[in-house]
Amino acid sequence: AFVGRSPQVGLTIAGLTIATISSASIWVWTTPVLVRQHGMTLTEAGLIVGTAAGLMKFISTAGAGFLADWLAKGRVDRLWIVPSGALALSAPVCIAMGLTDSKSMVIALVWILGLTMGAHYSAPKATIASVTPSHMRGAVAAIQELMINLIGGGFGPLLTGFISDFLGGRGSAGRALGAVV
Repeated sequence: AFVGRSPQVGLTIAGLTIATISSASIWVWTTPVLVRQHGMTLTEAGLIVGTAAGLMKFISTAGAGFLADWLAKGRVDRLWIVPSGALALSAPVCIAMGLTDSKSMVIALVWILGLTMGAHYSAPKATIASVTPSHMRGAVAAIQELMINLIGGGFGPLLTGFISDFLGGRGSAGRALGAVV
């Protein structure tokens, strides 16, 4: 009931869920895009995606939290500046990744996606914790995790696959990924 009555919490959970649809799609479908559209081996693609999803996301998640705090200056309503900017940047980067024919360009774009897609974790969770009464934080965190994992993580890659099948042909996975993000 609290999540439904609190616009800050409900909309933050909805935003995180939508961001997770994009994030899960990117990390599930980038390897097939690299293999199918750029002729990489699974080992090459795995190394590129692993570096982006591991190292680059780690750097951006840690850095984005500190940057969001610094920009917000204690105001909870400003915590969304960094994740919103990073997620907005991820859309054209992902579209370019799906459309480029250059192997070196696609590698750079995947690494940039690692940076942009890691920046949306910290601040929204801080927003939820800041506005949720202490006796409900565990339950609200559980609802948030269920939403992002069941809907975001489950629906995003499936939607990308459906769009890719609908489009068909060479490059359909990359175009579908860009459409979902």
